[in-house]
Amino acid sequence: YSAFYCSDFDEAAVLVVDTNGSFMERPGESPDALVLERKEHYTAFYGDANGLRTVVADFVGPGEVSLGELYCIYSAAMQLTPREGPYGLDCPQSAGGKLMGLASYDLGRTEAPALCALHGDHLEISLPRVVDHLERRGFVRRREPGLEGIFGFEMRPFVELERREGSLADERYISLAGEAQRALEGALIELARRLHAETGSKNLCLAGGTMLNVTATTRLLEDTPFERIFVQPAANDAGIAIGAALYGYRDILGGRARPYLREPYDTCLGRRYRDDEVVDAIARREGQVSARRLVSLQDKSEAILPRLMAGEIVGVFEGRSEFGPRALCHRSLLALPRDPAMREKMNALKHREWYRPVAPVVLEEDFADLFEAPFASVPFMTFSARCKQAVIDRAPAVCHVDGTARPQTVTADRSPLVHRLLCDMKRAGELPILVNTSLNVDGEPIVETPEHALDAFVSSHLMGAIVIDEHLVDRRT
Repeated sequence: YSAFYCSDFDEAAVLVVDTNGSFMERPGESPDALVLERKEHYTAFYGDANGLRTVVADFVGPGEVSLGELYCIYSAAMQLTPREGPYGLDCPQSAGGKLMGLASYDLGRTEAPALCALHGDHLEISLPRVVDHLERRGFVRRREPGLEGIFGFEMRPFVELERREGSLADERYISLAGEAQRALEGALIELARRLHAETGSKNLCLAGGTMLNVTATTRLLEDTPFERIFVQPAANDAGIAIGAALYGYRDILGGRARPYLREPYDTCLGRRYRDDEVVDAIARREGQVSARRLVSLQDKSEAILPRLMAGEIVGVFEGRSEFGPRALCHRSLLALPRDPAMREKMNALKHREWYRPVAPVVLEEDFADLFEAPFASVPFMTFSARCKQAVIDRAPAVCHVDGTARPQTVTADRSPLVHRLLCDMKRAGELPILVNTSLNVDGEPIVETPEHALDAFVSSHLMGAIVIDEHLVDRRT
């Protein structure tokens, strides 16, 4: 629901791939006990004016893992998160972006092992086979037999991680990340091709946390017969709220309107903060910050652009916050990408790993001049693109090691301030690209309120200034 009904497609195939879908349980030996029999793996639908119908519903049983779980197990084997948890480390689902970023360093493009097999509609990934493969490569060790009878999230007592030796920059870790990425892409391409054969649609909608992998979604555009793809920007579990609301509207209340056929979907679903709330938040930090009011876009650009040109990082808090895991210029950190060291500076501000890329934001009308991609615009950072030579030469901070980037395109109506900044950069003879990453600091979510934004600013000496709606905030000296 969140994918199809937020798209602008009259009809489309829909593919949902997650780490864990719904659990199917049966009564246990006691009245209150439930036994897990299987859980959702991937689900495919076809949507049109008559609604959504299920094309395939695949399930994982004991001794198997889902495609998303496979990626998590690789993340755990590489110890990309530092604490213990169900796959060997705490919440390896959160390490998906880390693994994707590191996989790009595998320029030799390690081949995927034969871990995924499609039997009819069932995508089989054997848990014992996965563990055996990682054990042969020296990343895990079996402690107990019995993997055939458990689910992936129960594997913690059965498998021990080998202590990580050396750096993640070592070839053995980079090649492991590469093979995980190839396995994911290969399986998704096979599922998508089969879905196209079933539906005949030229359009594909994607949801599920696995679909936040922009390298994989781009491969689906390049290597399947689908001509247009919409990825729900909140493809992770957050998007369930949108899907549930749309299900209630259509299937319970009988609503039939599809507003996004007429107007593009917008992720800015947060509340708008009143000016007095911003003023009060600034006043409570009177001894730490100073502020001045800038009402017009031109005033803001004239105040911010010189600081960006001087190499400062500037925070932007503009209007409603975005719903989903990505900051799209309403809760962002901006910087000029002409210095290759800016990526390291941004990663230091956010306490991120050395191998994590930062994303570019560009004017929609300039996208084709700067990037090569099988699409004309990308407002939600849901695909990757290849950097053209001008970007490589003049904006190296946003070019990942493999020559790609995860761009965002902006228009004046969606992101007024950033659009104005880019236009003014263009007029000044600069390449109109900015670094855009989320406005948050180590361990904190993307900021929501003016209070949160000021807390992030005060706590980070690497942020030069922050704009909160009509207020430019500096540190008090």
